[in-house]
Amino acid sequence: MPWTAKWIAKEAILCLAERRLPKSALVRKKVSPFWYARLKRHLRQPGKMKVGFGPVVEGEYNIGVRGSRIDPIVNQLNAPHSPYAAGIFFDYDEMAQFDIIVIVKEFYPGMYPLVERLKAQGKRFFYDIVDNPFCTDKRSVSYHDHPEFLRLMDGVISSSPIQTDDARPVNPNVVLIEHPIINFARSTYPKKPTVDILWQGYMANVDAMFRLHKILEQVREETRQNVRMIYHSNCPTHTDGMFHYVKWKIRDWQKMLASADIGIVIKPPDSDVQRRKPSNKVLSYMAAGLPVICTPTEADKQIMEHGEHGFFAYTDDEWHAALKTLVEQPELRQSMGIAGRDFVWQHFTLEKITEKYHNLFYLVS
Repeated sequence: MPWTAKWIAKEAILCLAERRLPKSALVRKKVSPFWYARLKRHLRQPGKMKVGFGPVVEGEYNIGVRGSRIDPIVNQLNAPHSPYAAGIFFDYDEMAQFDIIVIVKEFYPGMYPLVERLKAQGKRFFYDIVDNPFCTDKRSVSYHDHPEFLRLMDGVISSSPIQTDDARPVNPNVVLIEHPIINFARSTYPKKPTVDILWQGYMANVDAMFRLHKILEQVREETRQNVRMIYHSNCPTHTDGMFHYVKWKIRDWQKMLASADIGIVIKPPDSDVQRRKPSNKVLSYMAAGLPVICTPTEADKQIMEHGEHGFFAYTDDEWHAALKTLVEQPELRQSMGIAGRDFVWQHFTLEKITEKYHNLFYLVS
C-alpha cells in the first residue's frame, strides 16, 4: 500500500475511534473546556433563542467544518446584542436543549424519528450541507440518496450553486451561505529566492494535482526561476526534487500561506462530488493575498474573476500559460493578490456571513 493510502487509512481509524468516546472525554479531546463552559453560560441566558450546531466530530484545531462552519459562527451568534445563544452538540440525543438545530454535514436515517418528535415540539431544523458526502461518522449518508431527510428540514444551507440546485426541488427553503474568511489579510510581498506554489488539503483529494508535475518542471526550466511546489497536507514531510511535502500543523497554516506566492487547486469537473464542493480553498488563498490558478467549480466562479484575481485553467496548455505568466511576473502576482484579498474582505467577513444565518433563522421563526 502506498504511503499516502496508509496515512489516509490511519487518520480515518483515529476519527472513528474518537466518536466512541464518552461525552466528558469528547469535550477534553475536541474542544477547549473553557470555551465549552462559556457556551453553556450563553445558553443559560433568558430571552434568547438557543441555536445548536453539530454533530461535532472534529477537533477544534481544524479549519474544515469546525474552523469555517461551526466555531466562528457560534462565537459570532453569541455577540452581546445578538438575539441568539449558540452552542454545540456531539451527538443527536443532545439536540432537545436547543430551539434551532443546525445539523452540519453528517446525518443518518436512524435519527429521523427523533427529529420528527422534536419538530412536533416546535423545534426548527436546518441542514448545512458543507461538502457532504465527505463525512467522518461511518453512519453518515449522502444527501443525494436521502431526499426524505431534506424534506424533514425547515431549511437547507448550501455551500455551492450546484448543491442549491440539488436541494431546491425537494426543499424550496434553500439558502447559499459561503464560508467566512478566517485567515489574515496579507499586506507585504517581499522579494525571495524562490517562487513557491502552494496546495493545501487532504492527500485523498490530491491526485488531480499530480498531472501538473511535468508542466511545473517545464515552467521551471523555461523561466529559469527556482520554482517549488509545496503540498501542505496530512502526509509525512519529505522532498522529492522541486516537490515539497509538508505535514499539516495548525500553527503552520497561516505561515505557509504567508510564505507562498501562488495558490493552486484542481477540482475535476467530471467528478460529481468535487464539482459540488464549496469555494473555501479559493477563498482562503485570496484572503491571504495570493493569486489563484484553479480549475473552477460553479462556487469558485462566484468568488473569483478570471484575469482579475488569478486564472481559470482547464487544459494542460492553459495551466502552462497561467503558471508561466505568474512565475515570470511578480508585479502581476502582487496586483492580483491584492485585488483578490480586497474582494473577499468586502463580501465574506464573519460578520457578513453570520448575518445570512440570522436572516435564515428569522424567515422560519
